[in-house]
Amino acid sequence: MNDEYLKTILPALSEPMPYKWRVQSFSKNKPLATCVAYIDARDAMQRLDDVCVYGWQRRHIEIKGHIYCEVGIVMPDCSVLWRMDCGTESNTEAEKGEASDSFKRACVNFGVGRFLYDLDMVYLPADAKKEGGNYPSVVDDNGKKVWDLTKHINAMKGMKWKPLSNSNQPPKVMPSNLTIGDDEFSELNRLLDETKSNKAAFCQYFGIDSVAALPMQKYAAAVAMLQKKCGKNEHK
Repeated sequence: MNDEYLKTILPALSEPMPYKWRVQSFSKNKPLATCVAYIDARDAMQRLDDVCVYGWQRRHIEIKGHIYCEVGIVMPDCSVLWRMDCGTESNTEAEKGEASDSFKRACVNFGVGRFLYDLDMVYLPADAKKEGGNYPSVVDDNGKKVWDLTKHINAMKGMKWKPLSNSNQPPKVMPSNLTIGDDEFSELNRLLDETKSNKAAFCQYFGIDSVAALPMQKYAAAVAMLQKKCGKNEHK
């Protein structure tokens, strides 16, 4: 059951999505900006929300002064498949930036945003850093400051690093009203019988007409509830 679920969701998690551009660095030797494509943490969260029918989890830990994030995908049997990665500090709000970066890097282990690594960097002209001034800025062909980098790059049509043709297409995900399948139905009935639960009361609790009508999104919660009841019965 878990293997089939992963085969379904991993391609959907890896689907390209709309992305933005930011300056990664400015050249020290000449007025040049290196720009890279990125998605933010909210984009990754939304992709996990859309695709992971049984839900997902997130937690942060500190190891030797560095912040790591663990992202877990809940499986049909209520187990959690975890992936972890470390983040790097941002130029502003170092701790918050490190936490956000570690989250996105952990998501990449499940395919979220991995398509970004296939995109080329973009090199754009920048104004020279003035003495005592701040970091230089990206400028257009007329030497004017570019305020919206993503809009500027996306407007440069015909280049090999333009947004992927299918990046604006919605991900292929399972509908939120998808009901449980035969395997889930059998497991629920087994647990209901084992706990001697009232099926009518069970259906009323989840707002459904029958056990077979339980939405997939509620399956993990239903199994956890019945398994907890099993544990209580064992200790009687």
